[in-house]
This record gives sequence, C-alpha cells and structure tokens, in this order.
Amino acid sequence: MKNLNLLKILFSLLFISFFGSCFSAQDKDDSGSFKVKFEKVNKAKKIEFAAGLKYEYPVQFKSCLDTVLSKLTSGGPQVSGGSKIIIEKIVFKQLGKNEFKSKFEQHLPQKFGAPGNLEAYAFQIQGSALEVIYCADISIFQAAYGLVRLKKQNDLFDGLYLDWPSIQKRYLHFVNKKTDVNDLTQLTNLALSGNYNGFVILVADGLLLNNPKYKSFGAEHAISEKMLSEWIALWKSYGLEVIPEVKLVSHQEKFITEQVVKAFQKGKNGENKILLNNFTYDPMNKPFLDTVIYPYLTEIQNLFKSKYFHIGHDEVKGVYYFGKEEKNIDQSTALKPFAYKQSILDLHKYFNENFPDVTLMMWGDMFLEYAKYPNMQKKKLTGPNKFPLLLPDIPKDIIICDWHYFDQGTEFPSFSDIKKSGHVTYAAVWNNKSTGKNFINYVKENGGNSAGIITTLWHLPRTDGYAELYDFVPFTGLIAW
Repeated sequence: MKNLNLLKILFSLLFISFFGSCFSAQDKDDSGSFKVKFEKVNKAKKIEFAAGLKYEYPVQFKSCLDTVLSKLTSGGPQVSGGSKIIIEKIVFKQLGKNEFKSKFEQHLPQKFGAPGNLEAYAFQIQGSALEVIYCADISIFQAAYGLVRLKKQNDLFDGLYLDWPSIQKRYLHFVNKKTDVNDLTQLTNLALSGNYNGFVILVADGLLLNNPKYKSFGAEHAISEKMLSEWIALWKSYGLEVIPEVKLVSHQEKFITEQVVKAFQKGKNGENKILLNNFTYDPMNKPFLDTVIYPYLTEIQNLFKSKYFHIGHDEVKGVYYFGKEEKNIDQSTALKPFAYKQSILDLHKYFNENFPDVTLMMWGDMFLEYAKYPNMQKKKLTGPNKFPLLLPDIPKDIIICDWHYFDQGTEFPSFSDIKKSGHVTYAAVWNNKSTGKNFINYVKENGGNSAGIITTLWHLPRTDGYAELYDFVPFTGLIAW
C-alpha cells in the first residue's frame, strides 16, 4: 500500500506536465461537440465556477482529480450577461448500484446494472454546490473530464445531466517497449481523458521478470516486474481493467527469439526444432510448450491477475505477406492451418485447467480473406487458403478482435460475420480518424451489448514521435463512449 501511495504522488506530479494533451482531441474533434446522453436543463441559467472552488471526493483520487478540476476555473469561455449560478463547491458522491439505478432508472438504458456494467454519472445543482453522482469507481474520472468538457464548450446550465457509455468495453492497447515512468503516466492520462476503462499491454521483450529462467526474454530497455506490478496496482485502483497480451505462435521477432531458443536448447542435442522460421514457433512442439511457453504464461497471469488474456495469433508470416522480408520466407516453413487451430485449442485447454476464470482474446485477421470482403482493405485480410474455415472450430468463449486501420468505407461486414459465428467481437483501430470513427459507429449499431473496442498504440507518442496519437486516443475513446 505504501508503494502504491508513493506511486500516486509521483503520478500526480507527472500528470500535471502531460495534462495539456487531455483535451487536444476536443479542440480538433470532427465528430461533433461532446454531448451527454440525457439532459434536462434550464438554459436561462448558466453555470460559473468561483475562483476559490472547493472539491469533496474520496482521497484516493486526489492525485488526479485536483489537476483535472483546476481547468474549471482557468481559461475557457466566461459567462456574461443573463442569469447565472456561481458554484462554490463540487461534491462527488458514490452510490451503490441499486440506489443509483433507483434514482435515475427512468433515464438509464436497460443494460445498466448488468454484471460489470455500472459506468454512469450525473450532475445536478444543489444550491451553490454541484453534485457529481457516480456508481463505478472509474466513473469518477469520466464525470470529472465530462464536466470540464462541457465547461470548455460553454454548455453548462442549471439542471440534470446524466451520461453512460455506448460501448461497454473500451480498451487502450500499447506495446511495452522502451517504456518508462513518463510513458506510463502519459498512457494513464490518455486512457482517463478518453473514457477508456482498461488497458491491453503487449508484453513482448519490454518486461524483465524476476524469475531468472526468463532473463533471455527481456531486452536491455525492459522495465522490471516490480515497476510494472506497481502500475498495474495503480490502474486497478482507478477501476481500470489491465490485460496482458503475449504474441503466441506468430510475430516472434521479440518473443521466442534465437536467444531464447539457444537458452532453451542449452545442454540438449539441438534436434528439438522450435522455430519454423524467424517469425513463427512450432506450436506442435509439446516439450517446448510445456517447458517454456506455459510456465511463462503462468508467470504473466500471476503478475497481471486479469480476467482476460490476449494470445495474439495475428499475421502468420509465409501465409500473410506485408513486407519484403516476409516474402523471402520459404513457404514450406509457414504454419499450417491445422497447427494454427491446434495452438488455439491447446492454449484454451491450458487456461481452462489452470486459470478457469480467465477469458481468452485473440486477433481475428487470419479468419478473413479478401475474396469474401472485396470492399475492405486487402492487405489487412490476412487469412487465405483454409484459415477462414477454422473459425467455426474456435471455442465460442474466446473474444475475437477484428482490426481495421485504414479502410475507407462505413461498413465492416467482417465484424458482423465473426459475431455471427458465436464469438464476442471487439473492433480494433489505429491512428486514422476516419476509419476509427466509422468502425466504432458501426459497432455501436451492430455490436450488441457484449461488443468492445480497442484503440491500439503500436508506437508510443512520446518515445516514437507519433504526436498525432495524443489526439487520436481520446478522439476514438469518446466516440465509443
């Protein structure tokens, strides 16, 4: 607990330096102004905040909320003329599910109150105080940022405001590479400002586990298990879900590398073939799975203690062609469909036996082929031959993530087809506002109550120079909200 409190203090100090990016998306947002889903207000009475505005909220959230709420009394449009109410205090009040539902039930969607579905908040005026009422812990941040956005738009009046998410699961995905405290602070800021309720972290070689057996898995820049565990605890204390992704079978550039293979084969006869090619390990190599892969997954799950685990399985090289290097792969070394399917089934069995409460997630591109979707971007439909035929055999409790990054259309039939196969389906987007907006809006119309979205960060804004992601992350998050 002591370490978590120290981390919250550090986060609050770093948070201030990154806070200016929180609302950059709203400055340039082409999706329209921020709107709550229900409002009953008197537009003859505008809200203004006193210079000495006071706050009342749970102390554990102070490190973040003080900085957010300071925006209410600095800059932005000022109320002039007409009748106005001066707010001297903001009081945050958390209600239990039944009490919150009873108070606002006539306005809330029917799905509110289902398991894991408690995100909602309300604003109402009580004399010179503005009362913020929320249910789930994460909604205290959603309410704070929502309040500041309405103030920024000069759109706050006396009355009742009530808001809740359109899409239940909204995750921010990033690659843990060359990641430091500044990056983690910034990612927290981006997630909270965009109303995300979880992270998916691609571990890759950016994590150095305490177990010396896995020393060869971490690159020089890897962060320690202790550091990541402290941030996981911080995120969870804010109500965020934190999900690990491990690139399994495919994309072995930074996971089962030659260094790892040599470490595994040390003292062996060298005949135990592990890598089919530079990008793919052999999922039929049971000794390797039992000795390296499964114990590693146990280490990761014990660190994250997540209800979900992402197993990758995207862009199988030799089957999928993207760059020159992949085109040079001997096709005889490419993973065969039966082995791809067996890998998923074996992992599903492993988790069911060892972590029965964990739901698996995976990428869905290998189940898609261009011939079936001629109006979608061709190079992102990566499953030719017999791979798409495997989808009916994939366990229905695995969540499949359908990613499309640069499609120009407004229809995403691949998402609907995966959903029709009986799988919960999430949409994943990256760094293209038009595609992100269209795909998320498609999910709103066609996804159903169990759908989710993932905004991916394959490059970190600060470390990799992708400054536009400061804008893109909250942009897509707020569309999903």
